[in-house]
Amino acid sequence: MRAGCEATVSETVHAHGLRQCRYHGAAKTHVQHVLTAAGLPSA
Repeated sequence: MRAGCEATVSETVHAHGLRQCRYHGAAKTHVQHVLTAAGLPSA
């Protein structure tokens, strides 16, 4: 189970650039993370 979670986090960091956010502020950062997660393929 953990391997699947780690793979998902790795994909978002490397392919979608979640280490650096485009926006400033917690609310805007949260929106970016939610939209990125919505765009990921579900398992």
